Amino acid sequence: MKEYFGIMLAAMLTDNFVLSKFMGICPFLGVSKKASSSLGMGAAVTFVMVCAAMVTYPIYHAILVPLEIIYLKTIAFILIIALFVQLVEIALKKLMPPLYNALGVYLPLITTNCAVLGLTILNIDNEYSFLQSVVNAFFSGLGFMMVLLIFSGVRSKVEEADIPETFKGIPSTLIAAAILSLSFLPAALGIISSTLFQATGKGMYSLIVSALRQLVVILPAAYAFAVIYKDPNMVWWAYPISEIAALTVCSVLVIRLYKKNIRHLDEQRRV
Repeated sequence: MKEYFGIMLAAMLTDNFVLSKFMGICPFLGVSKKASSSLGMGAAVTFVMVCAAMVTYPIYHAILVPLEIIYLKTIAFILIIALFVQLVEIALKKLMPPLYNALGVYLPLITTNCAVLGLTILNIDNEYSFLQSVVNAFFSGLGFMMVLLIFSGVRSKVEEADIPETFKGIPSTLIAAAILSLSFLPAALGIISSTLFQATGKGMYSLIVSALRQLVVILPAAYAFAVIYKDPNMVWWAYPISEIAALTVCSVLVIRLYKKNIRHLDEQRRV
């Protein structure tokens, strides 16, 4: 049960395809203007991820491996993903035309969405079982949907702000993304440290750092900026602040881990 809980937590938060792996950025920027289109795209991606994981797993282990044609897995997986994307496109066009029109070109582009293809390949590389692959796919899709919904709310506030006409729309979105990029370096260091924690049996340390990055610090900081400055643009500074705070705590935990668990191993090797 702990393994499945770890997969759920990692898929939605610590290994989120958009926030950590920076995959699926195209629909992230293109469809996140409205909550309705974000929800629809998130649901479509989740459906495709789950179905692709359920089909690619047996095909890989029952066909590609026995026939020793593993090198064809990328092509095979893309074809499977394209099949389910086509089913989603037909269903939405028939049952929900407004949502189909809102998603536009980004719906068929799910076929080449690196997040979906990356999920199927990561399931194989991580040697997940069939059930673990499905769980990872479902919660990865939910994590993707969560990011789209959050960013749609932020973009709506930014677009309603009193800013120069030339900065409205895509320019303000890119500026917001630039502020977000300030958190990439400490986030990368935090992810590397989290891997170290998990490899040395200190999974709780990894959970603490992830909670600081994505919950404990960022939400109060965002609320404080919104209340104090009354400017939605200032809320973006909550991201680098949360990353710096998490990196500080992460550094303390790494030093503690080194002193308690790693340093004596190096001393024993020298002896």
